[in-house]
Amino acid sequence: MTDIDRGGAFAHLDPPHQAEWMTLVRARVAAGHSVVSVLHELHLALQADHLVLMAEGRIVHTGSPADAAMHDALRQVFGPSLRVVQIEGRWVALPL
Repeated sequence: MTDIDRGGAFAHLDPPHQAEWMTLVRARVAAGHSVVSVLHELHLALQADHLVLMAEGRIVHTGSPADAAMHDALRQVFGPSLRVVQIEGRWVALPL
């Protein structure tokens, strides 16, 4: 198992470096590793195979980013104006 959380350091990367980071994560997974990370950037978190959504120290929902129940839980935590949509095969969260 690989723990790649560094105190939110990845949240401050620019988009090209975030993409590079995701490529490295996918390579670890492809090599058979489990990767655990704490992410506050929804667009990165939604690239995971499985999410554990937390709010106020409690688990709100677990499941796939593609699951409609996860989208509902994200709106519950982040507000009703949040939309989770698929663009070019990837899930993204957009504030509306």
